[in-house]
Amino acid sequence: MELTQEQIAHFRDQGYLVVENVITLAQAEMLRAAIEQLNLARHPGDIGLSTSDNYLTIIHDLPKRAGPLGRIIQYRPVLTLVQQLIGKLVRVTGGLLLDKDPEHNWEVPWHQDTGIYVAQIPPGEKDDVRGGLPVYSTRGLELAGDVTCRLALDPALPDSGGLYVLPGTHHGHLGDNQSVAALHGSNKGVSAPQSIGSALFYNPLTLHRSEKMTSDQQHRRILHLSWGPADLHLPDGAQIYPWPQPFPLTPVDALY
Repeated sequence: MELTQEQIAHFRDQGYLVVENVITLAQAEMLRAAIEQLNLARHPGDIGLSTSDNYLTIIHDLPKRAGPLGRIIQYRPVLTLVQQLIGKLVRVTGGLLLDKDPEHNWEVPWHQDTGIYVAQIPPGEKDDVRGGLPVYSTRGLELAGDVTCRLALDPALPDSGGLYVLPGTHHGHLGDNQSVAALHGSNKGVSAPQSIGSALFYNPLTLHRSEKMTSDQQHRRILHLSWGPADLHLPDGAQIYPWPQPFPLTPVDALY
């Protein structure tokens, strides 16, 4: 799949882009099945998994997982679009599963994604560990060239916890997220609805939020995948987490 120049320009100007049919319905089902197998296995002591009431809600280290969950981040139909948006060779910077349902439900206020997984947190920096992985908090435009993709395995609509964005807010670091939420809390933003198999690409500095699920939909499973340019460097001597995928990233043509 090739993006048009209009789509690329929209992403660079507005900070987000929805692309339909990036993966097929059968591939979405394959990924859902892989998640369910991981959920059923439970894996006692697996710190990469977060649960609520014994229900799997987050996989923090998706690129480290075997099978389709680990391969999706370099699957050619996805990676080709990412490389067009970044405009150069890329590297993996993170990957999550986020599973929201009516019983395990939350809302997220306006924020920018300013954290990145690192090998270790530099001395003097905030101690932030998520699912066993250290997270370094950037304070400038280090992530301005990165791309995040929310790949929908279920419909992600306003009433099922889909994302809202504030277009054009990705051109600067806007401060701590608590201040951002207070400043923009009354702004509803623009809904970016997704059907199964679609991808919402956004710049991590684009302000975004989500609401609680209010529909009777059983799941809203999103694969939240992140890449940066291959020459991405961080200050303070921080080193990007050594994900197992090749560097720079090369495509694969199958999920198994």
